Amino acid sequence: MPRTVLIIEDDQEMRELLAHYLRKEGFSPVVATDGESGLARARADPDRRLAIICIEISVSPADISR
Repeated sequence: MPRTVLIIEDDQEMRELLAHYLRKEGFSPVVATDGESGLARARADPDRRLAIICIEISVSPADISR
């Protein structure tokens, strides 16, 4: 079973690039465009399958920890 990676990135080109390279390495990327939708995606994962969460460096930890 591939490990799931949540990518939180507002830039579409960067999201697609990250997802592409992660797929090539055998990961299963899940994408979100902002911290709020990323948190919703993480919470919606009933099995807590997320291996890694990649966020844009300018996203404040306070934004995603609410």
